[in-house]
Amino acid sequence: ANPSLRAMRVLSASSAATVLLTCTLAAAQSNTCGEASFSNSYRANALKLRRFAGPNGDVRSMAFNPEGSVVATGHWDGALKLWEVETGKNLKSYKGHSGVVLDVAFDSSGERLLTASADKSIGVWNTSLAATAQDVLLRKLEEHNGWVVSAKFGANDRQIISGSNDKYAKLWDIESGTSIWTLPDHDAPLLSTALSSDGTRIFTSAGAEGSRLWDVPSKKEMKKLKGHSDWVVSSTFHPDSTTLVTGSHDNSAILWSLPLGKKQSIFSGISDVISLALSHDGSLLLTGTRDGIATVWDAQTGAPLREIK
Repeated sequence: ANPSLRAMRVLSASSAATVLLTCTLAAAQSNTCGEASFSNSYRANALKLRRFAGPNGDVRSMAFNPEGSVVATGHWDGALKLWEVETGKNLKSYKGHSGVVLDVAFDSSGERLLTASADKSIGVWNTSLAATAQDVLLRKLEEHNGWVVSAKFGANDRQIISGSNDKYAKLWDIESGTSIWTLPDHDAPLLSTALSSDGTRIFTSAGAEGSRLWDVPSKKEMKKLKGHSDWVVSSTFHPDSTTLVTGSHDNSAILWSLPLGKKQSIFSGISDVISLALSHDGSLLLTGTRDGIATVWDAQTGAPLREIK
C-alpha cells in the first residue's frame, strides 16, 4: 500500500463535503510521512488536502480503511457509501438504515465495517466490492432503545463497543451478534465510546462529568477521568493501547496515559473539538473543531504544528 496513505489518515465531515488529509506524492516517494527519522513538523507540513463532495452536503460520518485507499461515508438519509481515495470515485452505495448514520468504523483488516444509526441499530457490513447485495449487510445489532451514536471495533476485531442516547454502552461479541456486557447506566446520553485494540479497556463519555475508563476482564469501572469541563464528544485509543485521546466542547483535547488514566498532554487554544484522529505511529494528532479548522499537533509535547483552514 502507498506509505503516504498508511502514515496519516485523518477525516472530518461537514455539511458541504468529505475532507481528508494524506501526504504529498513527493513525501510518499521518500517515505517521509512514516519514517521516525523525519521530524513531526516536516511530516505535518507534507500533508495535503483532498475533498469528496457529498450530494446535497449530506455526509454525517466517515472512516478510512486500514490501507487508506477507501473512505466510507455515512449519510443523513441512512445510506453508506464507499469512495476510492486516489480518484474520488464512488465505488459502492448501500442503504441499510432508516435513520441518519452517526458513526462508521472499519475493522483492522478492512473487510468489515460498522455503522451506528439513529434507527437504534448497528450494521455490520461486508466491504468486499465483489459482494452481492444479499451478502453485504452481514447482520444488524438491535438491543439499544435509542439512537446509536458510536460503534467501534476492538479486541483484535472480535468485539464491538457501542454507545447510545438511551444512556447505555454495550460490549458485543461480533461472531454471535449478541451483547456480552451492558455497562452500568450513565447519568446522560452517551456521546463517545472507544475499545482498546487489546480488548482490555473501554472509554465512555456521557455529559460533562461522565468520562469513565473501564476494565473489561473484571467488568468494573477503573477511573473517572477528570480534566474536561464540558462534553467529551470524540475519543480514540492508540493502536498499542497505551494511551487515549479525548476531545471536548471545552475547546481542548487531552492525551491520557494508561492504565492509570493520567493526563500526559493537553491541546488547547482552539475551538470546541468535534473530531480527532491519531497517526498510525501515534506521534501526530489531528483535531477538527467547530470553526472549520483542522490542527496537526505533536502528540507527545502538545505543540501545534500546522493549521488547515
